[in-house]
Amino acid sequence: ELHSSAGGSTDAMARLIAPIAAGFLGQKIVVENMNGGGGAKQMRYITHTAKPDGYTIGSTTGSLIGRMNTVLKGQFAVKDFQWVTGLLKDPFVFAVPADSPAKNLKDFVKMVTSHPGKYKIAGFAVGGAQWIAWNIFADGAGFKATDAVWVPYSSMGPAAVATVGHHADMTVNFVGRTLQHVRAGNLRYLAIMSDERSPSIPDVPTIHEAGYPKVDSTFVQFRGIVAPKGVPADRIAKINDAFIKTMKTERIVKWLEKTGKTPMDYGPEKFTKFAEHMNEVTAHYVKGLGSKKKK
Repeated sequence: ELHSSAGGSTDAMARLIAPIAAGFLGQKIVVENMNGGGGAKQMRYITHTAKPDGYTIGSTTGSLIGRMNTVLKGQFAVKDFQWVTGLLKDPFVFAVPADSPAKNLKDFVKMVTSHPGKYKIAGFAVGGAQWIAWNIFADGAGFKATDAVWVPYSSMGPAAVATVGHHADMTVNFVGRTLQHVRAGNLRYLAIMSDERSPSIPDVPTIHEAGYPKVDSTFVQFRGIVAPKGVPADRIAKINDAFIKTMKTERIVKWLEKTGKTPMDYGPEKFTKFAEHMNEVTAHYVKGLGSKKKK
């Protein structure tokens, strides 16, 4: 069960890995898009409707942890799911229309801070991972995130297209959803929010190299597999084994390299601890942002 719409990054990943994982499982995997409510529809199905028999699994991302701590707070929590497999990490990139007057990230920050409320940032929902990344950047760079207008989209593909069409002045996005637009000459990268440059876009500076050494560059988007609580351990192990093997196949390794993603290779125990840590960081940061808004 996917939380995203058809055509989004998570959808594309699921349809790529599903038939390969199905081969390792010996079971057909049907990919079903269950977008709605910023992930609420999918999460509700996994936590309340699906039987804990291992035959229903779901996609998850850092954005959903963000939603659990904001608009869906009290409805869902990390502990409501079984965290099965961490599939990949996907660093955020900052991209602008190719003809943007901002030649680099410092130029863009000057534009935003000089004209608060004028410039728009395209990303996922408020409270999602992209929104948190933008706030972490603003905090580390020493300006208000709210100086720019955050425009939420259903997934990152539409956010990139909106930026190409000048409906937004920048997108906080992924390499995989922006690279074709960059190659076509319609978008231009300003920086990647990572400790290291991406082999896919080696000329793009890290956030620190772009002139902002105080920005926390460890916050990263991720994608993985969750299941309803109560699925027998042997079935969880079998599902995890199939997806770990899938991510190591030649086709997927090449896809990861092509799209600028990093394999996680996290099994249930490690992925659970990772999710709990991401939840703590997200909850703390969202709370921190809220207190700043009240001042």
